[in-house]
Amino acid sequence: MVGLDMNEFEWQGYTWKSGAPWGIIHPDVTRQWYDESAIELRNNELILKTQYNPKYFPELDTTSNIGVGLVHCPDRLRHGIYEIEAVLPTGKRLWPAFWLTAWDQWPPEIDVFEAYTNRWGNYLHWDWRTPFAFLNVKTNVHYGSYNAGTKEEIGGQSKYFTLKDPRKNIMRYTLLWLPDRLKIMYNGKLVREVTDQKILSDINRFDMYIVLNNAVNEDADLNDEHVTSEFRITKFRYTEYPR
Repeated sequence: MVGLDMNEFEWQGYTWKSGAPWGIIHPDVTRQWYDESAIELRNNELILKTQYNPKYFPELDTTSNIGVGLVHCPDRLRHGIYEIEAVLPTGKRLWPAFWLTAWDQWPPEIDVFEAYTNRWGNYLHWDWRTPFAFLNVKTNVHYGSYNAGTKEEIGGQSKYFTLKDPRKNIMRYTLLWLPDRLKIMYNGKLVREVTDQKILSDINRFDMYIVLNNAVNEDADLNDEHVTSEFRITKFRYTEYPR
């Protein structure tokens, strides 16, 4: 199926919707918009693209040049195991992500990963504080209240998990969300664990929904020089934790 003509579709046993609950563009990130034609189902794999496809938004009086694939699962979910298998996209200054966020407010948000390509189109980076974490694939957790001015985050963090190129190999990205801990694993290896009860009690109050998206960073080519990229997600699984 090339280009979904509908806002809602079935994939991997779940209903998904194109775009985000807040609409097809974020008013604070107008360099990209959520483009249905950037979503494709191919051999039961979900393909999320970035592509040059300008669209004018009169309510913002701006033209957004890059159409990106973003989908969310509208089910209200809680504790359990969330997992995808995926090949990350190739291209300059890309920003693919797999995350959960609350229905009722923002934050909380659990970023299973946010990945960033550099100007050469790969995920390599160097940070002397984490010399073995040479892939720019980061976890993070946002919590607190934006409206109350208590929004915080534990901070993006990269951890070594593979010698394989995530642009060329299928990798497994997993979140274990339990009442007393969060565990994030890449290819079965633990890369981050959160046990802080203040953070967990804040997150555990909310139903969450899943978001999968491809995106671009500020330094990406935002004109017709942008080369279409593809974030290829081969599997999705959710296993509910017994209540």
